[in-house]
Amino acid sequence: MPDKPQPANDGLGFDMVKEDGIFDDGFESSVKEFTEYYRIQGRYDVQERLVSMYVAKRGGKVVGYVTLAMAHLKHDATDEIRAKEVNGNIPALLISHLAVHKNFCRQRIGTRLLNLAFHVMRKLKRRVGCRYVMLNPRDDRGVRDFYANYGFEYCQNINDDKKRDAFLMDLERTDLGHVTDPAESRHPGPRDSAGGRTRPVTATRG
Repeated sequence: MPDKPQPANDGLGFDMVKEDGIFDDGFESSVKEFTEYYRIQGRYDVQERLVSMYVAKRGGKVVGYVTLAMAHLKHDATDEIRAKEVNGNIPALLISHLAVHKNFCRQRIGTRLLNLAFHVMRKLKRRVGCRYVMLNPRDDRGVRDFYANYGFEYCQNINDDKKRDAFLMDLERTDLGHVTDPAESRHPGPRDSAGGRTRPVTATRG
């Protein structure tokens, strides 16, 4: 039997751990679809290994979660990608959900979960081909600003399978080298590799 994942405390009172299949039915986001995903579909996706889910806990209760999955972009997804003249699909990592319990908003839990996702990305980038990170945030100005402040670039009508708007981050243009496990660092996010400057984080959700 595999070892049960052990929580790593981020030094600020929250445990960050990979979901082990024991879901907390008490989790409730202020966004209904994120609550329903965690309680219903998320269980199936984790069990079938369609996503990896990482959760933030306080006192044993889940107060936030983020899910990661493999994805791809078509070779003509954006003008920049089209200019690379790449044949076939471009490997990407999808941040499919990121949610915080409605009673724990504005405690930077969303920021810590995104830092954890960056930590996973850094390890993944070292081992397999993964050029971009992609996410499809809700149509909410605060949520979009949250991701933009991390260095994600907004792309309209992106040419993926669903032809929808998305945020993209080019991992070759973003320095994740200094991002460590959130249990070991309180660093706010990645650096722009072009200038080496830490991007400001002004989270307005979570």
